[in-house]
Amino acid sequence: MTHTLNPASRTAPKPPPPTFRLTTADHTLLASLAAFLLALSLYRSQTHLLWPDEVLGYRLLAAPTLHGMLRGWYQGADGGGLLYYLLARLWTTFFGLSDLTLRLFSTAGAVLALYCTWSAARRFASTTVVACAVSLVFLVPLEFLWQATDGRFYGLFLASASLAGLLLLRSADRRPSGPDLAWTAVAHILLVGSHLLGVVYSFFLVLGLFALGRWRERLPLAGAAALAWLLAPLSWHAAQASASIAVKPFWT
Repeated sequence: MTHTLNPASRTAPKPPPPTFRLTTADHTLLASLAAFLLALSLYRSQTHLLWPDEVLGYRLLAAPTLHGMLRGWYQGADGGGLLYYLLARLWTTFFGLSDLTLRLFSTAGAVLALYCTWSAARRFASTTVVACAVSLVFLVPLEFLWQATDGRFYGLFLASASLAGLLLLRSADRRPSGPDLAWTAVAHILLVGSHLLGVVYSFFLVLGLFALGRWRERLPLAGAAALAWLLAPLSWHAAQASASIAVKPFWT
C-alpha cells in the first residue's frame, strides 16, 4: 500500500543563518558616509574655534608628560574617561596636537561606530533598508554631527558602544569562543574607559546577553564584559573631582 505524504506536513526548511558579510555596495556606501563625516570635520576645524569643553581636553593632552596628564585627569582637570585621554595622546603622538587632529580622533570613532552599526543592521535587513536607516540616524540629527566632529570623548564612546553591540549579536548564534570573550572584554573596557556613563550601557548590554536565551552558556561572555566595571571607581573619583572644581559662570 502506497502512502502519499501530505505536503503540508513536510518540515519547512530552516532559514539560513544570519550573516554579517558586507557586499561591495555596502562598502561603497560606507566609504561615502565616512568621507562626508571627514569633510565635515575638516570644514568645522577651518570655521569654528575650539569651544570651552574642547579646550579643557586640549590642555590636558598638551601636558608635557604622561604622568602630568594622568595626575591632572585624576584631580579633575576634565571629565572624560581615562582611556579616552590615553588613546587620544597616542593619536597625537603620531599626528600632532591641533584643533583638527583632536576633532579627527572623534571623527575616526564615529566612522567606526557607523561601520559597526551598519554591520549589525545587515543581520536583519537589506543594503537599501540599512542605508536609509543608518543615514537617518547618523546624518540627520545635528547632535550626532556635532559630536562626530567634536574634540571630545563622544566618538570613542559611540565606537565602543557600537562595537559591543555588534559583538553581542555575533555571539547570539553560537557558543562564545576565546576570541569572542577577548573582544567583548576589549569593547566594554573601551566603553567604560571612554566615560563613566559607559557602565550603564555596558550593564544593559550584559542584560541583553541573557535575554538572548541559553544564559548559562553566556555567563563567561557576561563575565568578560563585567571586567570593565572595575574601571568605574577610578573614573568616579575623577568625575567627582571635575564636578567639584567647575565654576558655574564658566559653564553657563
